[in-house]
Amino acid sequence: EDHPQTINMMSEMAGTFQDLGRNIESLELYKQVLAQRQRVLPVDDPLTLDTMHAVGRALNNLDRNEEALVLVEETLEKQSRVIGEEHSDTQSTLSLLGGVLSALKRHDEACVIYERLLVIVLRLKGEE
Repeated sequence: EDHPQTINMMSEMAGTFQDLGRNIESLELYKQVLAQRQRVLPVDDPLTLDTMHAVGRALNNLDRNEEALVLVEETLEKQSRVIGEEHSDTQSTLSLLGGVLSALKRHDEACVIYERLLVIVLRLKGEE
């Protein structure tokens, strides 16, 4: 069912599966939530972008980092455009991207991402 409350509950359940280490179930449920949100919400809705991040994190948890990288980069591009780079959700996706790159042994690229994130955080705290 595509009712918003049902979709939200499914997302909560997927997060709980992840907390329990039930990563395959979490990924499958997050994918369902993403498909439903893409069907019923406007293109690039922040809830959909949040779910894209969750799917990327679930893929990362399963060491499916090549897949995660594609999705996380797409999520970051959209979040930067829609909600801005300084938004906490975008910062979280930047951090996830750094972790995915590190998992792929692309440490130089991960370092650039973490430096970018640090600049944003320091700017927001007034510590440039």
